[in-house]
Amino acid sequence: MFSRPAVFLLLRWAPGWGVWWVVLWGLLPQDQAVYLDTQAPLVKRGAPGSLFGLSVALHQQTLHRTRSLMLVGAPKEKAEPYVRANHTGGVYSCPITADQSDCTRITLLGSGGVVSVLVECLWVRVEWLVECLWVRVEWLVLVECLWVRVEWLVLVECLWVRVEWLVLVECLWVRVEWLVLVECLWVRVEWLVLVECLWVRVEWLVECLWVRVEWLVLVECLWVRVEWLVC
Repeated sequence: MFSRPAVFLLLRWAPGWGVWWVVLWGLLPQDQAVYLDTQAPLVKRGAPGSLFGLSVALHQQTLHRTRSLMLVGAPKEKAEPYVRANHTGGVYSCPITADQSDCTRITLLGSGGVVSVLVECLWVRVEWLVECLWVRVEWLVLVECLWVRVEWLVLVECLWVRVEWLVLVECLWVRVEWLVLVECLWVRVEWLVLVECLWVRVEWLVECLWVRVEWLVLVECLWVRVEWLVC
């Protein structure tokens, strides 16, 4: 029994027999699809217009539990809510059951999807930038505060040195003035002592001279007296 592809091949090889082949074609029985079971068909339904069932594959699940599934493609399926597109197509997982509406769409991108990953990466990047900015601001504030503190310490140190220098100069000046004063006072005291001593000496000399003069006068008078008595 010829199939339809075989009939087309025969027509191509023997074009003169085309009429007879056409007649023969009408007498041939119609082909039946190999995927259809007329006795106990397994029917699954998808969204209208999604071309649900264009591709079918049998899958053996071994994770968590062992079971057989059908993977059904729907190339015109609408995009999931978090995907910025209209029609991305989809893949459904259908259990081997008589229920026609128990197929579930497989989320290939996960619950977050690409958008969630991008948002997460963006959020991490923003947090990283904010953290870096905050660290830089804290560092700048620290450096600024440290610089202000250094300037303040330098200012205080310079002020302290200046105060100490002024105090030193002031004390030195006071000491010099005091020493000069003491020196002058000492000189004055010495001078006064000297003058006093000189005055005492003069007085003593005058006194002595006066005593001597008196004694000489007395002696002279006595001598005159003696001479007068002798005479």
